[in-house]
Amino acid sequence: MPGTFVSIGLNLPRMSSGASGFMSKVSSWLGPPHMNSRMTAFACFGAAIMMCLWRIITADGVGTRVLALDTMVINTIALLILYGLDEGTEIFFEAAMIIAMLGFVSTVAYARFMLRGNIIE
Repeated sequence: MPGTFVSIGLNLPRMSSGASGFMSKVSSWLGPPHMNSRMTAFACFGAAIMMCLWRIITADGVGTRVLALDTMVINTIALLILYGLDEGTEIFFEAAMIIAMLGFVSTVAYARFMLRGNIIE
């Protein structure tokens, strides 16, 4: 291939792009290794959001629901940041910041409502 660096020496030739196959640093199954870790991260945060949603639906008290909702907001922020990294754009980071601010304000509002019975004095 034109432009490919090839080294010659002990246990070589090796190409700079790596070799695909058994015991190589480049995997061809489901993409390169960094894609596998991204897919695993998406799956873990997606499963965490589903668990929080289940806890919101089945919780006994309001406090448990607020805590699950706050955790769900944090997991949503993580998913937005991962998606922004995957797409290579900054707009998802800005959306994550807005959701973080709204999540904080809503958690404080829920806590004040549970303690005092009203939000605005």
